[in-house]
Amino acid sequence: MPPYCSACYDQKPDKRYVDFDAASDRGWADDGQAMDDLIICEDCLRSGAVHIDMCDTREIAAELERLRHENQRLKTQRDRSDTYSRKLEDTLRERPVPVELPTRPRRT
Repeated sequence: MPPYCSACYDQKPDKRYVDFDAASDRGWADDGQAMDDLIICEDCLRSGAVHIDMCDTREIAAELERLRHENQRLKTQRDRSDTYSRKLEDTLRERPVPVELPTRPRRT
């Protein structure tokens, strides 16, 4: 079992813990384990970090990845639209009876 968290007094096997290597005399746990070290679980540490405006980099990384995928999707959509309009304009230029087409700048 992991150590007891100095903040929430819980043992969470699926969580990581930070041992601050600092002595504290908090008595004994129900199972008789001495709680003499400052050890914080990741949930309590994250909660404390939020209070001083730290942010979770995993959330930022996930949002960045989502935005990159969305950006790529939009670029692909734009390129397909450009290709379609270019082909349409070329087709209209090739008609036997000329059609007046508005000019527009081409993307590079």
